[in-house]
Amino acid sequence: MNVIKFLILYIPQLPKEIKLWVYPRNLPYLEITYQEKKWEKQLSKSSFENYRFTRGYLRYSLSQIYKINPLEIPLDAEPGKAPFLYSLNGHISISHTEKILFLAWAPNNIGIDIENKNRIFNANSLVSRFFKDDEKKELRKNNFSSISKEVLRYWIMKESAFKWQSIKKSSDFFQWEWIKKLGFAVNKKRGLKVKTYFHCYQDYYCGIAYN
Repeated sequence: MNVIKFLILYIPQLPKEIKLWVYPRNLPYLEITYQEKKWEKQLSKSSFENYRFTRGYLRYSLSQIYKINPLEIPLDAEPGKAPFLYSLNGHISISHTEKILFLAWAPNNIGIDIENKNRIFNANSLVSRFFKDDEKKELRKNNFSSISKEVLRYWIMKESAFKWQSIKKSSDFFQWEWIKKLGFAVNKKRGLKVKTYFHCYQDYYCGIAYN
């Protein structure tokens, strides 16, 4: 099977215990469990195809770490919820675009996000709605031509930090602030702080939050 993996040398400051994988979405489906297959009846065709692909490759990736059959990985993986391991040590995180699946495993909480760096969106609207005052001040230092890509960098770091947060509500996302110059994301309301890592892979920006 053609598997593309992130290599540590591309992210030299990343802790070595973290395992990362990148899979192109044109790879064939892998086997999932009978319970996971039952979700096909409750999801749209496209949603189930996405679910089937992500869970299959997550199981495959984890089997490389734990050295057990992919179908025997004790994975709680309901659609629309962050998957987790319920009887093995380790934490996982998933992110994907239309063409790329990005997976992470680590011994402690980890959060990841991936976005196409050429994604078209209303950067000013996003900033006004979701960014903290200090973040807005930092972004004003950028040239107009680069503002969208810089906003996207901030966004994936905030998203990664939110995924790293183990116990959360959806509203907690808006409390996260990325302090770029220090390489940390903070949630002052919850008293949380996490180290962040940024990586550019081909046409994609990748964010990782991990302590």
